Amino acid sequence: MTTYRTNKVTIRSGSRERITFNLKSDNRPVDLTGYTAARVHLRKLDGETVTIYSTNDAGPLLSFDVDPTLGRLHLDPSPTTFTNTDDYLVGYIVVTSGSGKEYAYEEDEEFGIVVRPQWTSTTSSSTTSSSTTTSTT
Repeated sequence: MTTYRTNKVTIRSGSRERITFNLKSDNRPVDLTGYTAARVHLRKLDGETVTIYSTNDAGPLLSFDVDPTLGRLHLDPSPTTFTNTDDYLVGYIVVTSGSGKEYAYEEDEEFGIVVRPQWTSTTSSSTTSSSTTTSTT
């Protein structure tokens, strides 16, 4: 399990490995009890396109932790969520309270997701020659 503890996480393209975001305020977990929705906003450094993953989407791709007092959200990517062309993504998280108020995390900066390329294989065939000597007497 990859856990977001600093402002950067690394994942392999095509991976289905869970990313856990620990939301904190003043170095303490944010109690998400009563929060009704969350969104992860991601974009490439060189692009304008923003991709949003939401707890309201069918999936479940983004979800609250079973224990809301721990301040955790989980992103469970499909094999096509992160691709070789993603390279480096920046993002932030927005949570919505029961009263409809929205809060963004991290408070002062975005987090980063480094997407390492998935290697493709090429088949190499090596020919091994062996010789057999037969002696007749």
